[in-house]
Amino acid sequence: MLLEPTEDWVEDDDGQQVIRPEHKIGGRPHLVREQPALLASVDDVRKKGYLLIAQFDFPSGEDAVVSGDWPFADGILTLFGREPFGERDWCWYWDF
Repeated sequence: MLLEPTEDWVEDDDGQQVIRPEHKIGGRPHLVREQPALLASVDDVRKKGYLLIAQFDFPSGEDAVVSGDWPFADGILTLFGREPFGERDWCWYWDF
């Protein structure tokens, strides 16, 4: 089920503004650990014309009940793509 478009910036439990975690299509990627190497890699991907296609976070909130193992542990899997979306126009990272 797709929800209405929402703002990427949300307030976390500590009252800080962060990029929205959770599952999403498009927008900016949420980083679990904002390490310099990961930030540089995400910036490099963006400069090469990739867009965030989908972000998969641990099930919570409005998700259906999940029974069993979650393949991404408690991290986030992010998929990027760029036009023309051929076989070499995809990349991903798993941040956990």
